[in-house]
Amino acid sequence: MHPPQVLSVGFASTSVSVEESVRSVTLKVQLAAEGSDPVTVAYAAVSGTATAADYQLQPGTLRFEPGEKSKVGPTAWSSSPAVGTDSRGWG
Repeated sequence: MHPPQVLSVGFASTSVSVEESVRSVTLKVQLAAEGSDPVTVAYAAVSGTATAADYQLQPGTLRFEPGEKSKVGPTAWSSSPAVGTDSRGWG
């Protein structure tokens, strides 16, 4: 049995800003290198410049198959009405 492969995971972009009129944003997740085994990544939202009042994102998991390096998802939904031109950031 070989030791588990250690991989780094992150978002393709370090931050995302959108106008409030944009109701959703899809985030791209990528591995630093391709895995030789399936990789499961758990995710959850953490407030930063945007707070939980600004978005909705259910915790979940993404599964990368061997050789897969990036995946599209999850999608964060804006919960605030489209009013004004204020921008909200995720990241």
